[in-house]
Amino acid sequence: MTPECRISVLERTDVEQAFELSEAEGWNQTRADWLRLLAYEPLGCFVARVGEKLVGTVTTTVYGAELAWIGMMLVRPEYRGHGLGRRLMRTARDYLKHCGVTTVKLDATPLGQPLYTDFGFVPEIRIERWEGIAVRCDHPGLAGDHNKAALYQLDREEFGIDRSRMLNLLIDQCLLSPSVATSKEEMVRGFALARSGARATYLGPVIASEPALTTELVDRALGQLAGETVYVDFHSGFSGESSILLNRGFVKQRDLVRMFWGRPNSLGASPAIFAIGGPEIG
Repeated sequence: MTPECRISVLERTDVEQAFELSEAEGWNQTRADWLRLLAYEPLGCFVARVGEKLVGTVTTTVYGAELAWIGMMLVRPEYRGHGLGRRLMRTARDYLKHCGVTTVKLDATPLGQPLYTDFGFVPEIRIERWEGIAVRCDHPGLAGDHNKAALYQLDREEFGIDRSRMLNLLIDQCLLSPSVATSKEEMVRGFALARSGARATYLGPVIASEPALTTELVDRALGQLAGETVYVDFHSGFSGESSILLNRGFVKQRDLVRMFWGRPNSLGASPAIFAIGGPEIG
């Protein structure tokens, strides 16, 4: 590896280069996504530099002692094969160990999976990237108003750990008001968020206590995004089927493999999760 390469904490002034790196790889994350990751975990996002040039990145997202996420593992093509990815992963892992995290998860591309396997990560479930053009669907409307506390509570019950701070940041990035499904008692039973992407609008997370509600949530969100290209990262552990997307003209683009390191747990694996919040955050 180039001897002058050094690893340091991601700074706000690095975001433009980090975005250029992810954009060159064809990833969908925006500058706003990078800034959100940095705002959430300012000491847990790292970059590799050669001189002033940013040549690699990795981010961490800590949800609590029981779960953290690793994302945005990127190395410029001309710097691959020299151990830089391993140094970045080791830096991220050491940070999470210092935070006392017992389980670390990530959503691996085929390119990255061998590296994660070498670090002891084990496959858990499949994540499917679907792409399509949003169209309006005739469907009973869902309430547009949302109670954040109730939405966070449902997410905590289904995802298994408190993600309220991350969800609050995602809601701030939303293109439209969160689609929310409520019961007759006005309890939140499902929600869907959507935000801008570098290549397509990103629909997720989508979580609902019943599969039928998922269809309503997806249709309401797609109706408000009509004509736009949309990505959905379908969670294969969902209790329903991906036919919801297939029937709306979506096509599966690729597979990711969710992997974990440390103590096995079911966090983020609920059958109520239709779409994840993003490969970088789970």
